[in-house]
Amino acid sequence: MRIFKTHLYFIIISLLFSISSFCNEKDDLTKFFPTIEGMNKKGEVRIFTPENLFDYIDGAADFYLSYDFEKLVVLFYEAPENQSLSIEIYQHNNSDCAFGVYSRIRPAEGDFIPIGAQGYYEEGKLNFFKDKYFVIMMGFNLKNEESLMKEVAQKIAQLLPGESSTPGILNKFPEKGKVANSEEFFNRDFLGYPFLKKAFTAKYEITDEESNSFTMFIIKGNDEENAIYMLQSYLESTGNPVQEIEEQQYTIEDPYYGTVKLNWKGKYLWGIYGLNNADISTKYLKIIKEKFKDN
Repeated sequence: MRIFKTHLYFIIISLLFSISSFCNEKDDLTKFFPTIEGMNKKGEVRIFTPENLFDYIDGAADFYLSYDFEKLVVLFYEAPENQSLSIEIYQHNNSDCAFGVYSRIRPAEGDFIPIGAQGYYEEGKLNFFKDKYFVIMMGFNLKNEESLMKEVAQKIAQLLPGESSTPGILNKFPEKGKVANSEEFFNRDFLGYPFLKKAFTAKYEITDEESNSFTMFIIKGNDEENAIYMLQSYLESTGNPVQEIEEQQYTIEDPYYGTVKLNWKGKYLWGIYGLNNADISTKYLKIIKEKFKDN
């Protein structure tokens, strides 16, 4: 019996060690730094967590933390003639949050490139995201800078796990008039309200008889109950309380965003603001409603 217990003890310890090793291996972001021909890795990989992110990016840490930041790894490369390259790989809790960070940082117009789900290059900088990872690269005095940074970024994207695609919910937005690369994701405090979370937005420019600029949004609740809570809270906060929430269009006079029209179905809310044309508003909200028909 004693031999059996001892044997069982070692089996349990071995299993725990295997599980721990597997988790650490999956969580090891350092393996995503590639070998770069002609450049050497400088120093050790620096690792930051939510507890010490402020030590690396004091002024911007709150921004990343608001998108469920989990870990950051940083590594520097160097080459002769003062050439250097820094690579930062941010890991977030999910792909929506990684997209959210990227969407809030990317320029309105730029050299967008098909690396990961999407990236863009500016002089001395290349950013991209893939799945739950957001990557920032910065080059200094690099020879053939653009081609080198794009080549390295492609290597990193191939090493990173997950899907190279933007959030599927973006396909629910109407295409006509949508401003290219204007989609964003707000994980918290949408429109300045702490109860409005997980909101995707897209900007529109439409010219018919007159020019109209407006924003559409889709909020993804955790479930139907959560979506109802957000809608009720928004109605109450803007002085429009209702006894019972129904699947219908609500018109809200927001003190900061003017007239906001929105609908609710299941765990989703969708709406529009910044537009005074009732016909266009109705038409565009209906398009999203049709796309949610099967949800």
